Amino acid sequence: MVHEYNINGLDYFTERPRNNTYTKEFKQGVIDKYLEGTDSLLNLSIKYRIRSKSTLLSWVNKYNRHETIEDYDPKGDVFMSKCRKVRYEEKLEIAAINIQVQTLN
Repeated sequence: MVHEYNINGLDYFTERPRNNTYTKEFKQGVIDKYLEGTDSLLNLSIKYRIRSKSTLLSWVNKYNRHETIEDYDPKGDVFMSKCRKVRYEEKLEIAAINIQVQTLN
């Protein structure tokens, strides 16, 4: 906590959103700063308000593996799997089986 305050001053105490949004340009800039060797993962993550140094490390590892660095925007990324539609007759069969199981118990 003291280390974070020493780097960011009073900005350390301002509230941060739960999930930050990171553009690929921002990520690449921080990766470049780390690869220059002038600052540590911890200091850079504090300075640029990245939630943890492991997040920054994962970006660096991805960069070193020549994988694409992409934007991250946590809002609206909800994925739902599609399930098959159940016919009316199948619903009746399922209901009948459930009734049988309940009567056995």
